[in-house]
Amino acid sequence: MQKRQAKRQIIREGEALRYLENAREILKNTRIEGNNYMDRKPIREAFGTAYLAVLEVINEALIRKGLTPKQLPKKVETYRIALQDNLSVKKR
Repeated sequence: MQKRQAKRQIIREGEALRYLENAREILKNTRIEGNNYMDRKPIREAFGTAYLAVLEVINEALIRKGLTPKQLPKKVETYRIALQDNLSVKKR
């Protein structure tokens, strides 16, 4: 049982990095003139993919804090609440 959980943990941690590498690859294949990218579509695609990487990292952190995959947020506002409740530094 513990081996299966450890394997799932490794897969989940690698997922965010995979998204981030995909975003970098999209940008790498986009034409640049001077300091500007010349096509907006791949830029939007890369930023969307990087955004998904951030969500994966947040989900993993929330799972480590005790949430189950079914309890993970589905909307931006619920992500904000979950971050405040579970991951923010609480002042005393």
